[in-house]
Amino acid sequence: MRLRRKKWAPETIARHPDTALNLDSLNNLPEFSYLEIGSGKGRFLLTMAKNNPSRKYLGIEMNYNAFSLAIKLSEDPLFAEFDNGNYAFINAPCERVFEKIKPESLDCIYLNFSDPWPRKREHKRRLTYPTLLNVYLNLLKKDGMVVFKTDNVELYEDSTKYFSSVVGFDVIFEGEYKEEALDDVMTEFEQKFREQGKPIFRIIAKKK
Repeated sequence: MRLRRKKWAPETIARHPDTALNLDSLNNLPEFSYLEIGSGKGRFLLTMAKNNPSRKYLGIEMNYNAFSLAIKLSEDPLFAEFDNGNYAFINAPCERVFEKIKPESLDCIYLNFSDPWPRKREHKRRLTYPTLLNVYLNLLKKDGMVVFKTDNVELYEDSTKYFSSVVGFDVIFEGEYKEEALDDVMTEFEQKFREQGKPIFRIIAKKK
């Protein structure tokens, strides 16, 4: 879904220099150990940060419009009143951010409803493609997790093969995700799909 550029976005982003980051922030990233790649409109990460004040989160979002909506959502009283200073969003390519993350420093990487890139020639761009899974292995601590959710059956089935092909991961759950886990939060997409009765699939893989 294409999001229109918001006239209010630059001013809103400017109000949050500590949590609305960009390429200029790469050499001065805040401390974090929980990473969401493709944070969209921000509800998942903001809710996780609110529910887990001792954890520090970073959300990567390349789309400027979605990024700006996440920053605006952080001003909602639901989150602003409980701001623990334990999160930030960055509008930058994930590869550039990966370069600045200390190896073996992450507890968890979240991949929520990422682009399925259905054409075969685009599969290498998938966030679960083996090339990137090996990058995640380098960034995760021992026993660190990758938690992946999707509504796309083809992406899910291919991703089960991707995880199985990468030495270094133990898959501890894969299948239809029927009930929200206590340590999870529904994204905007997930809520919409569940209301439509669409199945959601989940993979949890742990670094050996």
